[in-house]
Amino acid sequence: MGVLGCAERYQAIIHYQGGSVAFYEIPQQQIVELTWQRTLDNTSVATVKLARQGMGVDCCAKIGELDAWGFELSLYRDGDLVWQGPLYDILEDPYNIYLEARDVIGYLDHRANEFAWSFVNIDVANVAFLIMDETFTVHDPNVFPYIDVQLTGTLIDWAVDAKSVYIGDELRDLAKIGFDFTTMGRSIIGRPERTASQYTTKAPVLTQSHFAGTLQIRRPGSETVTRATVIGDAITYTTADPPVDSFYGLVDVIEKADRVTDIAVITKMGDQLLADGYPTPTYIVLPPEARLLPSAPITVKQLMPSERIDVYLSEGFCRTVRQSFKLLQVNGRWISGGDQGSGGETISISLGQLPG
Repeated sequence: MGVLGCAERYQAIIHYQGGSVAFYEIPQQQIVELTWQRTLDNTSVATVKLARQGMGVDCCAKIGELDAWGFELSLYRDGDLVWQGPLYDILEDPYNIYLEARDVIGYLDHRANEFAWSFVNIDVANVAFLIMDETFTVHDPNVFPYIDVQLTGTLIDWAVDAKSVYIGDELRDLAKIGFDFTTMGRSIIGRPERTASQYTTKAPVLTQSHFAGTLQIRRPGSETVTRATVIGDAITYTTADPPVDSFYGLVDVIEKADRVTDIAVITKMGDQLLADGYPTPTYIVLPPEARLLPSAPITVKQLMPSERIDVYLSEGFCRTVRQSFKLLQVNGRWISGGDQGSGGETISISLGQLPG
């Protein structure tokens, strides 16, 4: 089993749009700091901070040619591509230059739907694939060949007027009804939303010893549910009566899904809300952006949002808890200056609850 380790070297290379033809590799001695993300159901961001001091004429000329969209930022960790996407914002002052980029979902955040859609009884993943297919047929910055989408089994109706929505927003709406998406390098990856038992690969197991911060165990009454109601488009579903539990009593939750017209979909949503909140869930609470130690038994390639990670707590606690989580976000950071005391790499993760 591999471990996270600690990167010895990062490279920041500027490519032309499409990510295959290099324009310029930023000299490592000019990089003050760089950051990268992997994010579930949203667009991730990467940044590079460059020092103006000591910057050569040729380097300055190359940086001066950079522009949004037509160039992409590619970040390599010990030679492996960890992040890629279009430049989005460039800021310069007399001391530093700041480059900010979006992953390839960023292209879709600025692309409107070309035609009207009226999908009926179609898998939510197929909707996601077809709207990206249509978008990249008009213009493809070499993203379509890297789309990897798996069916979810959730069927929906989906209708939109022409040139009325951004494709990125549509993907985020689809993610609310059983579809997970993320980016890894240049790839857009879509997976069905799964329970812990539906994952087919063995999950990495982390303990307190693999995190830099302190973990906690919590049972929050705010998340107890004995009756769930989901309100869709002209349809409503409430979980079965009787809702009154002999111990908890009656505890309601209401969720709105205004664009959903299929009773089967909101029924599934309501049943899941009840399953998540009854009985009161026991949570392992991680610090925000919990920093992993290099000894953690998980590799950077395994850190794909939507995948399962288990956390086991026993020693030092009154309860023994093993909990399955879904990886929500990865935050990588590299600072020039050597080891982790004065610089080097840190990788943090955010985890979300995963139903059994």
